[in-house]
Amino acid sequence: MTIKDTIVPSSGLIFRKSLMSSGWDKQVHIGDDFLLQMEFLLTNPTCRVGLTTEPLWVKSRSFDSVCDGRSGIDYRNLRIKDLQLSISKLEAFLTSKERKILFSKIVQNHIYIVYLSISGGKFDGKLWTSFSEILSKPLLSFGSLIFGVKKHFKQKLIGLK
Repeated sequence: MTIKDTIVPSSGLIFRKSLMSSGWDKQVHIGDDFLLQMEFLLTNPTCRVGLTTEPLWVKSRSFDSVCDGRSGIDYRNLRIKDLQLSISKLEAFLTSKERKILFSKIVQNHIYIVYLSISGGKFDGKLWTSFSEILSKPLLSFGSLIFGVKKHFKQKLIGLK
């Protein structure tokens, strides 16, 4: 099984505290639940996971939390930093396919930074940094761009922003 994203929102996790090796990483700004889950699962190879598709709670979104309702270049830069930290912490446990997925998420964020910069008329260092990252990984960037365009239109079709 390849790990692509957070298995369940952190508020939906139930586990023994004694099995948690490190706890929340204070360096991570966005996606700390992803890193916590991956560390938990990858460092506890005998752990069992159970899931249900039945909704047992409704998430209340607050627009002043770390990522709910936030967007923009600063958010994307934080996301890139956090993904890089996750890769470095989980490196020994990741398959090459999982590494590629995480690197692809980094490139997707760089592509979005370029889009936001150009559409907002901001031709600053953040634009050029992201643009050079995209150019340095052409195959990964092309795949990430195609994925992002498909995701965008899929969300438009089902009425999401």
